[in-house]
Amino acid sequence: MIDKLKQEAMKQGMKLMQDPRFMKLMADPRLMQAITRGLTLKGEMQSAIDSRLRSLASTLKLATQEEVQTLKRTIRQMESQVSDLKKQVAEHDEGGNNER
Repeated sequence: MIDKLKQEAMKQGMKLMQDPRFMKLMADPRLMQAITRGLTLKGEMQSAIDSRLRSLASTLKLATQEEVQTLKRTIRQMESQVSDLKKQVAEHDEGGNNER
């Protein structure tokens, strides 16, 4: 279903790109400036919202998504280290038993 939707969107987009009125509109520098400004504004708004959310999370003593991801990554690394150490201990114990 999503593939059909993508195909239809591509089809309509290609059809639109062939329309001379659309091409004339896209060549207008004012439109390009407006689009650029809109995209810039979207980025600025997202950054401001993210900043406010981080501040709110800190105030409420909540972990942010980035902090949770960092903690998960650290836990995975530590689990891997523990596993490696267990293997080393097992190998050492096996070697010690053979020497006795």
